Amino acid sequence: MDPSQHSQPGASAARPTAGALDGSAASHRPGPDPYDAIVWRLRTSEANPGSGFVVGLLGCHRQCGATTIAANTGIRIASHSLGPVLLLDCNADRPQLSRSFNLASAPGLAEAASGAAELTDCIHATGVKGLDVMPSGALDTSLTLADQFSSLLSELRDEYAILLLDLPPADTLAGAVVSFAQAADAVLLVLRSQKTRRQAASGALSRLTQAGVPVVGSVVTRRKRFSPRWFGSGL
Repeated sequence: MDPSQHSQPGASAARPTAGALDGSAASHRPGPDPYDAIVWRLRTSEANPGSGFVVGLLGCHRQCGATTIAANTGIRIASHSLGPVLLLDCNADRPQLSRSFNLASAPGLAEAASGAAELTDCIHATGVKGLDVMPSGALDTSLTLADQFSSLLSELRDEYAILLLDLPPADTLAGAVVSFAQAADAVLLVLRSQKTRRQAASGALSRLTQAGVPVVGSVVTRRKRFSPRWFGSGL
């Protein structure tokens, strides 16, 4: 995958409105939704659509907007009735999904993977039909959760058509958390326009590939327009 070959949700992908995370803005935005391009490209990567496809999203570095991309992609998938969809917060250092959807932060992934809580108690419904969230819980990345996480995903694949993993940034991805990315069927690397350098993106891609992470593409956030929207419309 060449980092220059990517989807571009556009500037709206960087800072969704509060309504976007309860589905209202996503459902009523006029014209094509910028996240639809991500949804349909992911669909083409599925070997067996509807059979528990696991997609990981991680930023090249912090503040690339990976959580925003994961949340809004989940909303769009659910709005197209392609779910049910489950968002899993695998970023213990900076968990944000539960806060984005105004949900409790625990129990969640840590408790589900370790067996400390019932699986059903670790899955939290959102205000979007067909979209659930599993927060990070009291996740300790120093623990070896590789085997437990793999078993958990196998069980969740039977319940959800698509599972979206909100992963830690590529420049901090290490230890047991690498297993989260390796367990995905496809991973999208999120880059931030004018902040992510080509060398950094290429280096992150190389490290992920060497670790066996199935990177299938990239997404650029906060892409700015330097000309009026009408410019070029008649060209």
